[in-house]
Amino acid sequence: MKRKTLFLIALLLSVCTLSFGATLQSLDKKGVMTALQDKTITTIPMATLHDKLVMSRISIYFGADGKLEGKFARKIENDPQSDTGTWTVKNDGLLCANWQHWGAGKDMCVYVYDTKNSLIFANPAGYFDSLVLSRFIKSGNHVQEIKSLEQMKQMRMQRMMTKEKTQEKAPAQ
Repeated sequence: MKRKTLFLIALLLSVCTLSFGATLQSLDKKGVMTALQDKTITTIPMATLHDKLVMSRISIYFGADGKLEGKFARKIENDPQSDTGTWTVKNDGLLCANWQHWGAGKDMCVYVYDTKNSLIFANPAGYFDSLVLSRFIKSGNHVQEIKSLEQMKQMRMQRMMTKEKTQEKAPAQ
């Protein structure tokens, strides 16, 4: 059921990306630099690696020195969970990442689209790569803070249980 739901979300985002392509303009070099330099982004729970959808969130720090640090929320089959590399932005705004392990050392390039509440990443052919909600873009390096969905569910349950205990102890009014 989860896989079907995620597949449908991916399909919808792909269709949206293609339809937005007619109306949205990708960011230029200055826009990409402003959006990403010295910031950590964390994607929704899907990204593209080796031209395949990966059902895991990824956090990436784009260093001001052109260095990258990335980590998936969970271990990906046949790839390390974390990697480092370099990033550049071409004059037309094409963002290229070159990771030591992910992508086998080849440039992985995307255009970045700003929808005001998110950044959409699409490859040069226009296909969906990933999406980052604006609230998951932070200044500085926060890559090591990424949590898996399971960890987030556990934290949410702990907060709910603490809230219930607090409400039980509160005197009735």
